[in-house]
Amino acid sequence: MSGQRTPTTEVLIVGGGLVGLTAALVCRHHGLAVTLVERRATTSPQPKARRFHVRSMEVFRELGLARAVHEAARDLAGHDRMAAGRTLTEAELLPLWRPSGPAGPEAEVSPEPPCLIAQDTLEPVLRAAAVAAGATVRFGAELTAFAQRPE
Repeated sequence: MSGQRTPTTEVLIVGGGLVGLTAALVCRHHGLAVTLVERRATTSPQPKARRFHVRSMEVFRELGLARAVHEAARDLAGHDRMAAGRTLTEAELLPLWRPSGPAGPEAEVSPEPPCLIAQDTLEPVLRAAAVAAGATVRFGAELTAFAQRPE
């Protein structure tokens, strides 16, 4: 491996989904050097998760991201029902979640309301924030080996 530099970091995160990106942000928030590697070339194109409860939003608030997350969530604003039934013809529209927001029931226990945002919308927000915070974020890279040193 002559001529090739071996990268070093305090924290190595393998996986660039919601958890990995959030972990990278928390590490940077605490002043740690962090490298995140993800084998996919980009964030998830599937919506997957759609509702983030107050605790998740409190974490984003602590990281200075709650406003950005709520802003990115505008595409789903007003979508508060889901179709549920054995077949499409039997489907009923049911509440996706109970009312929330500044006057919602969560206001008694948290300064942050839950947020209805699709994972494919949230992940790019977190990725951009991690890069802006100084994390080394490498999508399209696969970890094949690593060595841990005692220091």
